[in-house]
Amino acid sequence: MALGYFMSIVTGLGLPSFVFLFGDIINSFSGANILDAIRPTCIQFTIIGSAIWVTSYFYYALLVIMSENIGQKTRVAYLKGILQQDIAWFDSINVTELSSRLSKECQAIQKALGEKMGTIQLSMAMCFSGLFFAFFRGWWFSLILLFVFPIIFLMTFMITLAMQSGFMQNLRSYGQSAGYAEQALNAIKVVQAFGMEQTEMINYDKYLGRARATGVKTHMKRALAIAGFFFAMFGYYAYAFYVGSWLVTKQVNNSITDKPYNAGDIMSCFFGIVFGVFSLGMATPNIKAVTEGRVAGKMAYDIIERIPAIQLDQQGAKPVGDIKGEIEFRNVTFTYPTRPEQKVLDNFSAVFREGKTTAIVGASGSGKSTIIQMIERFYDPDQGEIYLDGKPLNSLHLRELRRKIGYVGQEPVLFNNSIKENLLYGKPDATDEEVIQALKSANAYDFINEKMGKTGINTHVGNAGGQLSGGQKQRIAIARAFIKKPKILLLDEATSALDKRNEKEVQGAIDRIRVELGGSITTVVIAHRLSTIRNSDNIIVMQKGKIIEQGDHNTLLQQYPEGTYAKFVKEQENSEDQQQQQHNDHNPAIVNMTEEYDNNLDTQDAPQQQTTQNYEEPLSPSENPKNQKQNQQQKSKQTDNIEQQETQMKQKQDQLDSVEDQQLADFKKQQAKNNNFIRLAKISEPKINIFIGIVVSAGQGLVMPWFGILLSKMLFVLNGWYGADTDTIREKSDYYCLLMFIAALVALCTGFSQKFCFGVIGENVTLKIRKSLYRSILMKHIGFFDEKENSPGVISSSMASDCQIINGVSAEGLASQLEAMFAVLAGIVIGFIYNWKISLVCLACPPFMIIGGVMNAKFQAGLSNDSDSASKEASLLAGDAILNYRTVASFGYEDQLIRDYSKLLDGPRKIAQKRAHVIGVIFGFSQFVQYAVFAALYYFGALFIQHDIDNMNFKDQPDDIFVAIFAMMFGAMAAGQAQQFGPDMGKAKAASAKVFGMMDLPSKINAVEQDQHQSNLIDLDYNNFKGQIEFRDVWFRYPTRKNDWILKGLNMKINAKETVALVGESGCGKSTIVSLLLRFYDVDQGQILIDGVNIKQYNLHQLRHAMGLVMQEPTLFNYTVLENILYGQDYSTNSQVREAAQIANALEFIESQQLNQAFDDSAESLIQRYQENEQYLVSKLGKQEYDEVKQLLQDLQKDEIKKGKFMAQAGDIDRREDNKKDIELHNGFNVDCGLKGSKLSGGQKQRIAIARAIIRKPKMLILDEATSALDEASQRKVQVALENIMNDRTSIVIAHRLSTVEKCDRIMVLESGRLVEEGGFQELKQKDGGIFAQLASGMQNPKNK
Repeated sequence: MALGYFMSIVTGLGLPSFVFLFGDIINSFSGANILDAIRPTCIQFTIIGSAIWVTSYFYYALLVIMSENIGQKTRVAYLKGILQQDIAWFDSINVTELSSRLSKECQAIQKALGEKMGTIQLSMAMCFSGLFFAFFRGWWFSLILLFVFPIIFLMTFMITLAMQSGFMQNLRSYGQSAGYAEQALNAIKVVQAFGMEQTEMINYDKYLGRARATGVKTHMKRALAIAGFFFAMFGYYAYAFYVGSWLVTKQVNNSITDKPYNAGDIMSCFFGIVFGVFSLGMATPNIKAVTEGRVAGKMAYDIIERIPAIQLDQQGAKPVGDIKGEIEFRNVTFTYPTRPEQKVLDNFSAVFREGKTTAIVGASGSGKSTIIQMIERFYDPDQGEIYLDGKPLNSLHLRELRRKIGYVGQEPVLFNNSIKENLLYGKPDATDEEVIQALKSANAYDFINEKMGKTGINTHVGNAGGQLSGGQKQRIAIARAFIKKPKILLLDEATSALDKRNEKEVQGAIDRIRVELGGSITTVVIAHRLSTIRNSDNIIVMQKGKIIEQGDHNTLLQQYPEGTYAKFVKEQENSEDQQQQQHNDHNPAIVNMTEEYDNNLDTQDAPQQQTTQNYEEPLSPSENPKNQKQNQQQKSKQTDNIEQQETQMKQKQDQLDSVEDQQLADFKKQQAKNNNFIRLAKISEPKINIFIGIVVSAGQGLVMPWFGILLSKMLFVLNGWYGADTDTIREKSDYYCLLMFIAALVALCTGFSQKFCFGVIGENVTLKIRKSLYRSILMKHIGFFDEKENSPGVISSSMASDCQIINGVSAEGLASQLEAMFAVLAGIVIGFIYNWKISLVCLACPPFMIIGGVMNAKFQAGLSNDSDSASKEASLLAGDAILNYRTVASFGYEDQLIRDYSKLLDGPRKIAQKRAHVIGVIFGFSQFVQYAVFAALYYFGALFIQHDIDNMNFKDQPDDIFVAIFAMMFGAMAAGQAQQFGPDMGKAKAASAKVFGMMDLPSKINAVEQDQHQSNLIDLDYNNFKGQIEFRDVWFRYPTRKNDWILKGLNMKINAKETVALVGESGCGKSTIVSLLLRFYDVDQGQILIDGVNIKQYNLHQLRHAMGLVMQEPTLFNYTVLENILYGQDYSTNSQVREAAQIANALEFIESQQLNQAFDDSAESLIQRYQENEQYLVSKLGKQEYDEVKQLLQDLQKDEIKKGKFMAQAGDIDRREDNKKDIELHNGFNVDCGLKGSKLSGGQKQRIAIARAIIRKPKMLILDEATSALDEASQRKVQVALENIMNDRTSIVIAHRLSTVEKCDRIMVLESGRLVEEGGFQELKQKDGGIFAQLASGMQNPKNK
């Protein structure tokens, strides 16, 4: 760093050498032997230029290398700072915008500290060097000139201030848009399933509009500041020559030479001061980058240096050491910081015994998950204390504590890495053997072995684990907890996504680990399944944050026969199949096992191969060895045929995919060749601004060559060329000084108009690009998001940074290029007018300067491409880690994530540093060219004049030669300034190729613009739509897993208005069928027919509107409860909303007092409530006071927007007319659900998700584990409601519980992507040797390999 900055200073010190040599140049042109006199000066120019080449190389190369190192360290420190924050901090901010902030702010910091800061130091060195030379030639005149220097400094300060405040406002304003976009991208399946792409686009546009308005205001301030700077600078020139001419005409003595001031002294002092002042102008565009970096650094280091209330590595914390695992809560009271009015735990006291299993049950929102989060120390109690082995929990070293705790949440979180890498976050130093053993313990290794092919544990799981089924994800998450061999195991609905067999296997694994550790694992379980909790050593029954019952299963039933737990048990037992229960009564040997399996049947994730058991499994009367042998022989033959068919289909599909891949490669090649700058010009608006901008850029460019004419004329005026008498010098000086002042006024007008016009164009271009990019992304098929490089974090980062880079070139870069072009062109024209000979020489010079600039931009573009592709992986990991901060915190190994992130950043850094040397040489050459041009111009000018003297032909006059040279010189200076935008131009070209490439990439499935790409679409007749579904020989594999067929010639038919349950092992294709029905993907071979019509022929938006989807992992948005329900159908009435909530059993908690008190306290929410009660408030306060309070709230809202606080705004979803608001809804419907529904419990979120599907009144209802997150009481109520709405519509059910599937009209059993059984519940259950019968009895034998 020091050497790079030193070289930039040395380079700057060398540039004003022109001042020192200028007197010699003037004297050379006044003698008889001009050529001999000018030759040494030109050689000195060339030598200085060569030295500048060398120092420029070191300055640029070293600073780029340094900035890359700082960029990586800052990104790592930023992510580390984010991940070390306490959970309460995350609750108080918009997490989704953090990943884009990390990218944008670190980019700004890196840019500022690199060549931009070096250029500023170069400029400052030029400033001091110029001042030194000026005072060396005439201190008194230089001192007079310096009196105006504070004005220039003031203008520079104003520019800095304007840019700093503007950038901060832009950054915060766009933060709202970024948060909104990332929210939708992380829930893209929900957005597309409910057909809300257009709504999301409209809302994003609305937020972008606010960012644009802020940007326009910023550009106006900046334009005024820069125009003022230009006026001050050119006005200063007029002032300088006016004073200089006065000194010459008055014969004022120069104490340095002890002679009167002459033209040489005046020009030397002037150029010295000009270089000093002008260098500050050259620094102006770089000041913007540095001030942006300063602002970004402040925002970044506010987080990096923030000390959280709960610290991972708190000084003075006691080492945890070996723990026994006894946890005690003593009189704990707790409220979430974002909901201080609602007590979640109320004077709670409980002991979780060492080595024992404690189950916590209770209704949704009773405080169960809060207890687990407090054991993890995500929060500290407001009152009371928590102890571990008798020691206060808050006194122990937190990172060490979390490493000894295994945590599995209700919604499994996986990172977009391999299975192995996901497990290593639980124990970074684990061996492959430990990884495999943990997977086996969680009953996950078998499906990995069978389904993942050769990649095995190195298989990537996709974005948010999207390549795996829910049960598969859950088992990997459990394996990640097991690999720690924890002393404390926290399971928050950890087995909700597992079938009963896997649940039993996992429970057996927990028992085995407990044995391995000497029976000392303290287990805390939250579950809604009786089978999961009935054998617990202690069961705590919660209600509204208090314990109402406690004891083991038998104790609770005996002591509280009419209590909450007894009712819970009774409800589950009533759901058992009576026939199966009778069977178990006659066979006591399997009573315990069948109780567990009958209560909860997992039809999604039965294992493909069961691991070795530590217990014996008795045979079912419906199965005997003979039947087993026959089934095995039959399956063996079928397997051989299937494998042969799979191979043939794979070869066929691979050929088709290769053609598609080639087309994609050709598309990308063509995209790279496209001239995106022409495309940018087409979207640049308003067109009048372009016209005005071009005109004023021409004017701005003409100012410099014009000033070259005035300067050269002034030189010869002071030298007595036009007359040596005092009156002539005075008259000519006044005339040219007046023209210089007029030039200052022109610069003021053109400078403001140019910066403001192009600033508005830049904001409009950025707005349009972001809108178009976001629109195109929302219309992409789901397979697009399965690719790692297209994860939400990467896309949001691109929308934040790449679009901003394009803004730089489309506005400021274009303005500077136009200005430079007109300056050079004007210089050439002026040169030809005054002396065509020297102009011809000048024409040979610009190509060298252009070559240097083009090569610089080309190498910078290559650097951008390589670095960008390499940094995608890092952005992806950072985005995943930030969004899943709770899971990351539970690992206790944030440092491992940081190391992985740093390692991924190594690639981009090394690429940039390798190319920095080449770019440095090119950059140095572009600086050397300027000196070479000056030397050539002076030498050839002297040559022409000398030739005229020798031949007694005086056509080439020195003043004309100087006018031409000065015009060319100032044109070259303008071109040199344009070179500062070279690196940005290169990055902008790469960014535009990336953005437009993503934008233009065709989507295989596009519900929004389907009618534009596909003719003869069939409009869905909703009234006559039946919902009959048929799969005909359907083959399908995921685009990112082409070695694994999910569906293998599937043939199945679901009749209209029939309720069908899909049953089968994990990975058998149940969820895939749902994805294909919603057309998230298209089949590879075969057809899907709905009402006899190929699904591809339907208008997809209408088709999806006829479907209602409830997924296993409920996804809610940062909207109110009302808007989340309206997301299903945004034109519903209030009464329909309330009815849907009631059917989903959500009305009770929505209209509860606790939720009512928790409504959002943002200014937007307060204004909305204030206006709703306008009539009442006006009657109490009076109209004047009402308006004053309303204005205060509106000012508060503006402050929130400026701070970048992301929140849903009124009208985001609810745009209904007043006639739709037929009834007044309870205040609970206006409660904000928080990011991802974080303000609600899992069960509450699930019920709102169900209401969202119900309100559509769909013709086809798809329930993928719709009730898995509900307690038994809620599940039964919701199940009754679902059964009611499933009448008279086609329904597809994927569920765990017998009570859910037993009432279905038909059950379809899938195995390895094929339909192997179908029939009624009793029919299949009683089928001898049937697969469903084995699943139902919990005794499917292991497969023989």
